[in-house]
Amino acid sequence: MDDEAYDARRFGTSDRARVLDGIEPVELNRVWSDRETRCLDAPDGDARLRSAGLRRGAHTVPEYLAVGPGLVEEWRRAGRLGRHPRGHLLVRAAVDLTLCGVPVGGITGTLLRRVECLYSAELAAAARTETFDEGLAWAAAPRHGVSGLLEPGEGEDTWDVFGALPADAVDRSDHPPVPLSLWSIAITETQSKDVRATMRANAHAHLTDRAENEPEAAYVLASVNGLTGEPGPAEFWLRRAADAGHIEAAAMLGELLIGRSPAEATGYLETAAEAGLVKAQYLLGVVLADRARHWMSRAAEKGYRPAQRALPALRGAAGPPPGTVGE
Repeated sequence: MDDEAYDARRFGTSDRARVLDGIEPVELNRVWSDRETRCLDAPDGDARLRSAGLRRGAHTVPEYLAVGPGLVEEWRRAGRLGRHPRGHLLVRAAVDLTLCGVPVGGITGTLLRRVECLYSAELAAAARTETFDEGLAWAAAPRHGVSGLLEPGEGEDTWDVFGALPADAVDRSDHPPVPLSLWSIAITETQSKDVRATMRANAHAHLTDRAENEPEAAYVLASVNGLTGEPGPAEFWLRRAADAGHIEAAAMLGELLIGRSPAEATGYLETAAEAGLVKAQYLLGVVLADRARHWMSRAAEKGYRPAQRALPALRGAAGPPPGTVGE
């Protein structure tokens, strides 16, 4: 505890004073020496200290170690007991964004508002009892003179999550998975190639196992790779998703294959078209019309009169060539 909290429980006449009688305090400096700080990187050092060194942000290691466990417990108890449901939800969203790789200062109030809807069931309950601003105020209120669960970033309307919270989420098997849609949103929020590369690596670390069995996870990995300029992995995961029955993946893969392999594109586009995707229906029509013109022309060149009569109508109905189709 800090000096103020200690004095209130050790001296004075209040009901809580003197509860520390008989206790011999251990005083620790808030700031470590250079030698102590260098020990954080020792290969045989304590893993908790290494984590503190990596996650402490603007705080000192003693502050992180002293306050972190309490913040983690307070946040998790709030979730279990239904206290400050909107604030608890906003902290979870900030933790998940951090797990995606959003850097320090990259979490804005606007982004939190955008992504909180991904937690639909929790948000429905939270919205009835607590507003966004009330939840944010609870989450950001400083504890022990050190930090809140969220703390203001350097920019206007930016927030950072206290580092012990994402560290705890990584270490716990019962932390809910990051919503799949959050990965693509997080990547679109940054233009930094280095940050996007980190996010792509994080997405693969979190989602590869799931993508083997979940078409939606495979589709998200395809989107992540597409957004980060990795066409090969993007197509690989699109195929996994499409072959497992993901309709949007089938439509996207079909469009991708139009210029390279129209025959293969047709199967994927037909699946998406039959499911009601309008763009897939249009693209399928373009591909089939082009194939019809191709074969009708071959027959007409051989002198087959029915083909010669039908070809002008097909040519008159020509659409844009495959591979150049717009929205």
